[in-house]
Amino acid sequence: MKLKRTALDYFPEFKCLSTDCKYTCCYEWNIAINRPDYMKLKNLRIKDKRIQRTVNTLCKRSHSNERNSPYAQVVLQEDGYCPLLTKDGMCSLQQAAGYQMLPSVCKVFPRTSSITPNTYQESCSTGCEAVSYLLLQRPQGLRVITIDDKPQEQRYAEDSLIENKLKEIPQARFMQELQLLSIGILQNRKYSLENRVLLLGLAFQRLDKTTCAEDIPFFIKDTLAFLEYDAALEETLNKMQRNHRISVLTAIQQIKQNDIRVGSHLKKVSDVFAHNVIETMMKNLELVQSVTPASDDPASTIADISVSVNFDKFQLMVEHFQSLDYTDYFFENLMVNLIYQCQFPISWADTKLQAWHNYMDFCIQYNMFRVICICYMMDRDSKDDLVRAVTVVSRMLLHNQTLRKVLIEQFISNSCDTLSHMAYLIRS
Repeated sequence: MKLKRTALDYFPEFKCLSTDCKYTCCYEWNIAINRPDYMKLKNLRIKDKRIQRTVNTLCKRSHSNERNSPYAQVVLQEDGYCPLLTKDGMCSLQQAAGYQMLPSVCKVFPRTSSITPNTYQESCSTGCEAVSYLLLQRPQGLRVITIDDKPQEQRYAEDSLIENKLKEIPQARFMQELQLLSIGILQNRKYSLENRVLLLGLAFQRLDKTTCAEDIPFFIKDTLAFLEYDAALEETLNKMQRNHRISVLTAIQQIKQNDIRVGSHLKKVSDVFAHNVIETMMKNLELVQSVTPASDDPASTIADISVSVNFDKFQLMVEHFQSLDYTDYFFENLMVNLIYQCQFPISWADTKLQAWHNYMDFCIQYNMFRVICICYMMDRDSKDDLVRAVTVVSRMLLHNQTLRKVLIEQFISNSCDTLSHMAYLIRS
């Protein structure tokens, strides 16, 4: 079955910044290599003997029995760069052997692809700074478009794959409609951005209770009422409790867990980009280690209370961030892109996760982006600085599904999986 190919409207304009890229994807990342690419590189013969020697020692087999572990990985240099990267930021393998000889991950990133019952969706990860610059160029918001040009490799979805998935998740038959509904709610600028994210939560609390797929069209029709501005509803949302302490400490906990679970590069001085962003955040927050955290602290169930920060100063940082005329529409675009990339609110990737769990994941990521960007931008107003922070968070979080699942499980096990708790994260 050949599927229609759709994307957000910036997608056709994406191109690698190449030598203008400040935070290259060829730096301080575990570059996974699949078996076909590994064998292709092993059998490659290049006239340039220096590049040939580099290619010969480029990859190391993982030999891991863990699920989803890569067949091999690129062995980075001591300074964290791919050994094929030239001093002027170009790929020596592509220069010597051509684009087709690149590993698939290098040809595709930051592009991502996903299948719905009706479409083949293309998007890009903000782990690439070029994508964030494209989002900044769209103050009017993003649109879903149909792409007429043919993909580099014609792709087809197996009928059996879709049929099996629909048996597991009957609601996924309306995946595209639910996704467009989510985007519509997020783009309703009659409400503040944080209230739009809360409206998503109100909507998808109800979705998990809609067990019959045939009821989804009625759910969508009823939920469309959220797109009409209701002053009373907004007043109710505004009254939901705000807790900067929980949102900030939760973000700090995520950074620590990322460091522990991924053997993160954040402590390596060589990764000057991530190190600079995170260290600047901690410095601006005046973070210090607490001596004895209180056992009855309400934040202890979902956040790291072993540290203390200057929350009065954080409030000033929030006010500065909100005063910048591009942050609100950029964050709208950032989260719309996340919805499209992650197939929110229903994911093929993990059929055990309910729509509400996917919403929790969405809030966790929203909070992480907001808190780090707000703190890093304390005395900055440059779009370049915002892009740097977003790129660092994206590489830390978007490409680490294991960490995000752990965080969701922590919220659930501590009975903090309610809309009120999500509001703590959203209203940062």
